[in-house]
Amino acid sequence: MDFVCLAAGKGTRFASLDRYLQKCMYPVGPYPFMEYSLRNLPRDGEGEDRLTFVVGCHAEQIVSYFGDSYEGIPVRYVAQSEPLGTAHAVAVAQRAFGFTSPAVIWLGDLYVPARAFRDVLSHPCPNVLTLKLCLRERGDVVPENRNIVVETEGDRVVRCWKGGGDLYDVGLWKLGPGVLGRIGGSSTDEQRMLLNLQHLLEQGTEMHAVLTDQWIHLGATEPSLEENLREVVRRLQEETQPEHGK
Repeated sequence: MDFVCLAAGKGTRFASLDRYLQKCMYPVGPYPFMEYSLRNLPRDGEGEDRLTFVVGCHAEQIVSYFGDSYEGIPVRYVAQSEPLGTAHAVAVAQRAFGFTSPAVIWLGDLYVPARAFRDVLSHPCPNVLTLKLCLRERGDVVPENRNIVVETEGDRVVRCWKGGGDLYDVGLWKLGPGVLGRIGGSSTDEQRMLLNLQHLLEQGTEMHAVLTDQWIHLGATEPSLEENLREVVRRLQEETQPEHGK
């Protein structure tokens, strides 16, 4: 299985932090934020897994920390020289390594629990989005960015850009080579993942969804950046406490 972590962003929401720290390497307890997801990568012992980092801002910090393998998984890197968006980052990785089977891809500033990795991997469709149901009436923090609202019929995705309802894309996908080879075509404008996927939906590509009850996103700004950071640290330590014996 190919695992692809998108970790090229500058972290401009973090004010001056991006001058000296890659946002995905933000320290939370004994590990950088990004490593908590990597510790959850599934290990089935069948075949050879590969981990790819798409890097950009402060790439040297990621390369120096993870090196050429992580917990026995070979690691490789590809640089996104311009910050042109998530779909462009995926296209950069596809051009570099030519994935010929489905790849699991996620945002480096997203915490991915083990069960979320398992859910996208086990789904029989090669193209799978991970969604979170967010409702204001039950106290969920509902993202203000309506671009990431996804509409479904059952578990089939019917719209994934500016949809309706309360299902939001969290930034974890499994994409087959048929999609990977057609994503991020522009080299001049920001290439948003969901907008690219929406174009492919309109062209007849089949996509499905799995649900998660958790969404820990380091770069979120609701209700504020500072409050989100405090909540991320609290929830991440709570989530990983049984594993790490804290």
